[in-house]
Amino acid sequence: MLNLFPTRQWCFLLILFVQFSSVQAQILTPIWNQQLQIHPYDLHNLGNQIGAIGTNDDGLTELNILDASGNLVHAQVIPEVPIVGSSLYDATRQSFYVFGADDAGTTLQLVQVKADGNTGWQLNVPSTGGFLLPYKTVQQGTHVAFTFGVLDDQGHSNALGWLIVDTTGVLVKENIYPLPPSGDYPEIPFATAYTPDGQLVIGLSNVTSGQCKVLKFNALSGDLIWEKPFDFGAQGIIQTLCTDPAGNIYLSGENGFFVKIAPNGNVLFNKTMGYADITQGYKMIERQGAVYIFGGWRKDYATLEAKMIVGRYNEETGDPNWIWVSEFGGTDHGPSATDAYFKNDSTLVIYFSRLFESDWIGEYKINDVSGTLEPVNAIQLQVYPNPGINNHCQLQFPAGESGAVRIFDLSGKLVREYPIAETVGVDLPCAGAYVAEAQGKAGVYRAVITMQ
Repeated sequence: MLNLFPTRQWCFLLILFVQFSSVQAQILTPIWNQQLQIHPYDLHNLGNQIGAIGTNDDGLTELNILDASGNLVHAQVIPEVPIVGSSLYDATRQSFYVFGADDAGTTLQLVQVKADGNTGWQLNVPSTGGFLLPYKTVQQGTHVAFTFGVLDDQGHSNALGWLIVDTTGVLVKENIYPLPPSGDYPEIPFATAYTPDGQLVIGLSNVTSGQCKVLKFNALSGDLIWEKPFDFGAQGIIQTLCTDPAGNIYLSGENGFFVKIAPNGNVLFNKTMGYADITQGYKMIERQGAVYIFGGWRKDYATLEAKMIVGRYNEETGDPNWIWVSEFGGTDHGPSATDAYFKNDSTLVIYFSRLFESDWIGEYKINDVSGTLEPVNAIQLQVYPNPGINNHCQLQFPAGESGAVRIFDLSGKLVREYPIAETVGVDLPCAGAYVAEAQGKAGVYRAVITMQ
């Protein structure tokens, strides 16, 4: 049976300490890890603590508060929300907003849980016709939007909707947007984001066909501003959205696509995440001119071989600055990163999950090797895969370029030199970070290469 609610699976939570310098070779190195007690859906930055809301082993919605080292300091069940869809932490009001539905799927249930554990306001919104699927919670100012899908009695989508609730618990508006018949499988609003000007962007996906849509609405009136269709192939699903300060929209998901859309709906690029085989992007963060994508990799859909990946991407070109591949727990049932936040400029908190295993929290140190190595006027050289596999990768040049490409280690020592061709195979002596540089007809090409 198809599970349309956020998957209840075994999960991991990592604290990643990020040192943004170019003197260390490895992108990510482990410091410590500890086992968790719940299967969280969302992480929340509480300053010197971590909040996690998800499902415990009894299938109940539970809040866990962890200290900065991942130790459990508080746990409480949230009985007001039997089936949790998502949650959000409002730092200004020191409150969690927890969103879900009753067991019958006929009533949306929202509750405020204060940081001291006490329950604040509670709101129940019954269905006007159909089975309710709660999904995302996003906030802008004093308005919180809760998105959901509506199914008919045959399990087909007939609408998507969202509630606008102010931070005092008053229902400001309920918007329902009718959908055309979806066929055998429903269309699900897995991803939602506010734009800087207060509009709502929703990623809608057919869960098997890869036929997806990005829709931009007036959040309050419910009026459609524009709709952009995509075909991401079989299994293609929009899992995550984010926006930048200019109002551009970025999306990723199952099948490893990475798309940028202008505020007016024009597609600015449509690329892949830059890693081989099957990749998934489950969480995106826009920060300081870059987009970070957190997800997973699979060899194929027929095997268990999988790993977690994290990538940093150029906002203008969509090309990766680096892609880190986790070796945590081996290859079988490998984890996927599904939520993350920046604790500060040098620290990431990442939640990642894998099937049939236990839950963990850990601390990792990461070195963003691209930060000081790429001049603003350099042409980004394409590297695939990056990190390299077995100390090997390929460089991609435009047709007609000539000259030589030189590979340096971080001490500035020349370690390899190759004539430029459209595809240049590179073999490097050991794991680490390197700089590839070439003077071509179009200008200086440069890229950071990592070998793990």
